[in-house]
Amino acid sequence: MQRAASRYVAGDTAAGAAGVAQRLRAEGYGSTIAYWDSGTEGPEPVAAEYERALCVAAATGGYVSVKATAVSFRLYLLERLADRGVRLHFDAMGPETVDETRALIERLPGECGTTLPGRWRRSDADAEWAIERGLTVRIVKGQWPGPDERDPSRGFLELVDRLAGRARSVSVATHDTALAHTALERLRARGTPCELEQLYGLRRAPAPARSRGRRSPARSRPALPAPSPARSSTAATARCAASCGWAPPTRRRHSPGCARCTRA
Repeated sequence: MQRAASRYVAGDTAAGAAGVAQRLRAEGYGSTIAYWDSGTEGPEPVAAEYERALCVAAATGGYVSVKATAVSFRLYLLERLADRGVRLHFDAMGPETVDETRALIERLPGECGTTLPGRWRRSDADAEWAIERGLTVRIVKGQWPGPDERDPSRGFLELVDRLAGRARSVSVATHDTALAHTALERLRARGTPCELEQLYGLRRAPAPARSRGRRSPARSRPALPAPSPARSSTAATARCAASCGWAPPTRRRHSPGCARCTRA
C-alpha cells in the first residue's frame, strides 16, 4: 500500500514538497498541498503537518487540502490554520461526514473550499449551500459510496451545470480527458473561474490545460507523506520552503513572505 501510494508523494519532507511545487510553478502549473496521513496519528500531529503544508502553499502560491476526519473534527485545530492568506480546502470523505464538515466550514474565518462528489445526489443540495456561502468548489467523481448513488460522470456534469455562472470558482478534478474537456467548456461558457486539477504522479494535461484552443489554469496535487514509525511528525526537522525556515516549535526561524510568519 505504501509503495503504491508513493507515486503521489512529493518527497519525504515538507521541503521536498516545496521543491516540487516550485518546479510545477515554473512549468506553468499551480499546486495543491495535501498531507497524506497514516490513519494512526492523533489530531494534533496531523494539524502540525497541515501547518507545514500551509507554509509550503504560502511560499509557492498554492492552497492546502485537509481532511476534517484526520483532525477528528476539532474546530480549535482548524482555527489555527484558517484565515492565514491561504485557502483551506476540505476533501470529501464518507457521506456520513458531510454535515459535520459543513458545520466546521461555516464557523471558520478566511477562505475555505469544499469538495463535491458527482456520485452522490445530495451533492446537488451541497452545491447550493456552497454557492450561498461563496466557497470555492472542487468537483470529483467520488471515492466513497453513498445511499443516494448515481452515475459518477453524469453526476459530475450535473454539478458543473448547477455551479456554472453561480459559483465563486470551480476546480475540475479528474484525469478523464473527455469529462474534463466538457466540464471546462461548460464552466467557461458561463463565465465561471475554473481550473483543471490532477494528482501529482499521474499523467497531467499540458499546462495550461487546453480545450478547443481556450485556456484553463492547470493544478497538480503533490502530497506530503505520513511520518515513518521511527519519526514522529513533531520531531521532524523538515523546513517548509527556502523562503521560510519552518522548524518544530523549539527551533522556529520564520521569514517574511510566509503566511505563518506574517501572522505571528
